[in-house]
Amino acid sequence: QYHAASAAELLPVVLGIEVPVDRLAGWVQATPHAAAEVRQRDASGRPLVVIDSGWRIDYPAYASPAPDAPPRRILVQRGDAQLRLVIDEWRPAP
Repeated sequence: QYHAASAAELLPVVLGIEVPVDRLAGWVQATPHAAAEVRQRDASGRPLVVIDSGWRIDYPAYASPAPDAPPRRILVQRGDAQLRLVIDEWRPAP
């Protein structure tokens, strides 16, 4: 069991690597930070490959072909560190 005052303190302990917590929400929603470099987009203009804060974020699958569809799979990498996220269902926030 882990305890920390914030996600920024907790994630490096749990994951063993420093992760830019302030960028995670944008990565998960495929909305890159203004300082990020979008290296590749799909035909709908959605990001496929983004470089941000030394991390490479790949979006190999979206929930549907719609241009506003959220990501279904995300791969985040830096060096030997990899984080994979598979999202089965998106629900709008209340």
